Amino acid sequence: MTQEEKQLLYRPKWWALYCNNEFISAYPSHKSAKAALHRKCEEMKNAPYECDGEYYTVKPYNYD
Repeated sequence: MTQEEKQLLYRPKWWALYCNNEFISAYPSHKSAKAALHRKCEEMKNAPYECDGEYYTVKPYNYD
């Protein structure tokens, strides 16, 4: 394996936050994406309106 292949293999991977499969934002790490997911879920719990149809997911961000 060449040095360039190793760099591509081990480069940091970005993660994206989706609401109902629509892109919301991208984050440089899985930890920060999960933190944003948690904040969104807390906002939904405390929202004065119904959020029954909304769901959030974290998926790898495809930027190729």
